[in-house]
Amino acid sequence: MIEALIMALPVKSAAKTEIFVSHATMLELKRDLLKRDFRLIDLGGFEDKNTIKMPVYDVTVHAVDGLAGNAKAYAIVPEHAVYGYSVEGADVDVKAIYDDRTDQHILRAKLAVAVQIAYPSEVLYAEKVD
Repeated sequence: MIEALIMALPVKSAAKTEIFVSHATMLELKRDLLKRDFRLIDLGGFEDKNTIKMPVYDVTVHAVDGLAGNAKAYAIVPEHAVYGYSVEGADVDVKAIYDDRTDQHILRAKLAVAVQIAYPSEVLYAEKVD
């Protein structure tokens, strides 16, 4: 699945593109690479267990929290992803409070973390079909 995703990368952004997978997919990928006689030290496996550099293709693959299951992979240019906060939704709560005793203004905010993709048309998605 990862190799098919790499082969589908557009030429103009292939050098900047990185692939994001679940931890289960990363484990499966490492097993496959070990079966092909690639050593984990060659993959950067001792520097960061959640990131490897795919041999031959020179593409970085990251295992991230939040991708459930072991059958999904996304390829994006990381600088096109904007990490921030959502101010809308059921889990969001913002309160401005004035404390008479200390004469202080207090702002309490409970925000939702979100990732926005600047160019969604350049995101590739792969799903493993058994």
